[in-house]
Amino acid sequence: MKFATDLIYWTAIYGGILGVLMILLAGNVSRLRTKYRAPWGDKGKHDLIGAIRAHANAAEFVPIFLILFLVWELQGASDNALGIVGGLFVASRIAHASGMIQVNRPARMLGAAVSYLIPMGIGIAVILNAL
Repeated sequence: MKFATDLIYWTAIYGGILGVLMILLAGNVSRLRTKYRAPWGDKGKHDLIGAIRAHANAAEFVPIFLILFLVWELQGASDNALGIVGGLFVASRIAHASGMIQVNRPARMLGAAVSYLIPMGIGIAVILNAL
């Protein structure tokens, strides 16, 4: 018999990691807002613009990933699949954020592509499992 903590083990792991990433990205925005004395807007500072977008983009993708991932886990996805897919999503978010902050186009593009593909794949799997 699985306990509740076993049922959402992978979602808890990756939810925690992605939560920490979101706080680090938010902290970077706050650091740059303080540096440039920009409580609103971006004052045209490219590093602040990149930091804002890195955080905002994560805020757009992480919640839907975690919702779909949780449903997929509760539907009984294998531990191997959950571990690999969750790890790939975390790596994609780190690559995307790094690409936005350091203006590294290949990292940003790869991170974005994987960030689109993984939730799409999980979404399809969740639908098929529900049918």
